[in-house]
Amino acid sequence: AKVLQEYMQNNVTVKYGAENFPGLTVGAKTGTGEVEGKKPNAMLAGFVENEKYPLAFIACVEDAGYGRAVCVPVVSKVLTAVQQNLK
Repeated sequence: AKVLQEYMQNNVTVKYGAENFPGLTVGAKTGTGEVEGKKPNAMLAGFVENEKYPLAFIACVEDAGYGRAVCVPVVSKVLTAVQQNLK
């Protein structure tokens, strides 16, 4: 589990941009659900590492394209709002 956590946190740092999740330690993985004849479904699943408020999330946007381009901005806004409300 610890290795998977490190891989997912590395995804955020290297691929998705830690700057999209300011003040948070996030691990995530994108996914794309291909549907014949339609635009793919974009997905992002992950977690926020925080002892006091551990969070898990999944975002799926139907007929939207790819996870990184579509879901990272959505999850970023949601996690930022959640973080502000937990203070």
